[in-house]
Amino acid sequence: MRKGEAMDFDYFYNRDTERFSFYMLPKVLVTNDLYKNLSSDAKILYACLLERSGLSFRNNWIDKEGRVYIIFTVEEVMQTLNKSNKTAVKILNELDGNTKGIGLIER
Repeated sequence: MRKGEAMDFDYFYNRDTERFSFYMLPKVLVTNDLYKNLSSDAKILYACLLERSGLSFRNNWIDKEGRVYIIFTVEEVMQTLNKSNKTAVKILNELDGNTKGIGLIER
């Protein structure tokens, strides 16, 4: 395939979409002015983190205060979002209240 050449994707038919899994992005992250300065990458990462929280809950990864915690390394962020280390850390910092971010996560 040459640069600038479009890929040939087929349409979805009938129940084809059932074979895909999806990340759920809370609508509030898109519609609420509180999150208007949050980058799209940070919103996508938050959806990935929310999806991972289900696995953590099933594994009973719950802290002393009853909060579900997840393990999602910088390397996983880099791989999932196809970003450099520097960019992955920047995106995490946008979400983390301890690094002057929005406060959706705590590391």
